[in-house]
Amino acid sequence: MTKENPRARTRKAVESDEETNVEVVARHVESEPKSRSWVWVIVGLVIAGLIAALLYTYFYFTSDEYREKAAAKEVAELIAEIGTKMILPVDEEPAIFDITDPAQLASQQAFFADVEQGDKLLVYSESAKAIIYSPSRGIIVNVGPVTFDENGVGNEGLGASIAPPLVEPVVLEAEIETEIDLVEETN
Repeated sequence: MTKENPRARTRKAVESDEETNVEVVARHVESEPKSRSWVWVIVGLVIAGLIAALLYTYFYFTSDEYREKAAAKEVAELIAEIGTKMILPVDEEPAIFDITDPAQLASQQAFFADVEQGDKLLVYSESAKAIIYSPSRGIIVNVGPVTFDENGVGNEGLGASIAPPLVEPVVLEAEIETEIDLVEETN
C-alpha cells in the first residue's frame, strides 16, 4: 500500500474545488445576461403597452363619434337643468348657442341686457321661444319670443335679432349638419 501525502489530497481537492468553482462562476456569468435580457423584454413590453393605451385613448377622445356623444350629453344635461327652472317645449330640440360677446349684444338689443360671456341661448323655432340661461350663475336670464322672416324656409331663414359673429352654434345631434343663420331684424 502506498500512502498518499495528505497535502497531495488537499491539493487535488483544492484543484477540483477550484475547477468546480470556476465552472459555477462561469455558469452564473453565462446565465446573468439571460435574466437581464428578460427584464429588458418585460420593460419593452410594458412601454409598448403604455404607448398603445395612450394612442387608443387619444384617438378615441378625438373621434367624431365621441364628440357627438359628448355634445348630445351636454345638450341633454343643459335642457334637464333648465327644465328644472321652467317648463320647456318637449316635442322639439332647441338650437343652442354660446354667447361670446355680451357687450355688443346688449348694445344692439335690450333682450341681451344682463348676459355674460358663456351664457347659453336656446332657440325653439317651432314654439318661437328664445331662452337665455347662465350656467355659471344657475339662472334663467331672459325669455322672449322669436320672430321669423317671412321669406324664411325651415331653419335656414330663421330671422332673429342676434348677430351671427356674437354667438357660436353648439352641435345638437349627428343628423344636424347645417348651421342656423341668425340675422338682425330691421324695422
